[in-house]
Amino acid sequence: MNGIQEVGGSTPPGSTKKLILRFILKFILSDKNFWPIHILNGFLLTLPILLVYVAMGLSFGFLAIDNGISPLNAILMSLLIYAGTAQLVGIQLIVIEASVFSILLTTFIINSRFFVMSSSIGRFLVKFKFYQRFLYACQLTDATFAIHTVRFSRFNPPKLELFTTNIFGHVVWVISTIVGVYLGGRDYNFDSLGIDFAMPAMFIGLLLPLVLTKIHLFICIIAGLLTVILFYFGFSYWTTLSATIITILIGLYIDKWNKI
Repeated sequence: MNGIQEVGGSTPPGSTKKLILRFILKFILSDKNFWPIHILNGFLLTLPILLVYVAMGLSFGFLAIDNGISPLNAILMSLLIYAGTAQLVGIQLIVIEASVFSILLTTFIINSRFFVMSSSIGRFLVKFKFYQRFLYACQLTDATFAIHTVRFSRFNPPKLELFTTNIFGHVVWVISTIVGVYLGGRDYNFDSLGIDFAMPAMFIGLLLPLVLTKIHLFICIIAGLLTVILFYFGFSYWTTLSATIITILIGLYIDKWNKI
């Protein structure tokens, strides 16, 4: 008993709370086969990206109304298209009365990076049924791709967790759009949301857990430099896809060279 008291007495103030909090987080982010935990995991994993989703959704709703898009169409775009950059560009093309073909082609080019992302993460979804892969693909975003890539690198997360992350992010996006549409008729300054800073900050935060070696860091630097160079050489909407493909080829060559 005295030994227990000594151990308890030697515990620094506040350390008990930290131990309890660490235990709770470890339990929550575990792979225990308990469906409420899976849902909670999926919800917690979306927290780092929610502020950006809210800011972007609000801005899209506001800009849609400001450019003459009807509230219903603006909400349907977020519900059915669910692609932030493509939606914002689509609004500009609609305003200048671009042809349907131009809008579809531009949207296709902007979202062409999803070919690379889906092929990368698709190998983890081989046990999914066709309709499950279809639903997952419909809600795949840059943010959820990064989150799920980290999870798949550690273990095989349950389907319920994956779909909770996707669905919750989508719901927040649509609700934010609705609020933005509501504020569209009012003089609200969305610059105060700091979207220009929030987007890069979110992607940097999502990237960091994936950088595990010096080679990963080198590839990240190459990708960043290529993106800037290609953009200034006039690649426009092809910049992201081109930089991604070139970086992947460089990464594959380095990986093959290291195995020789």
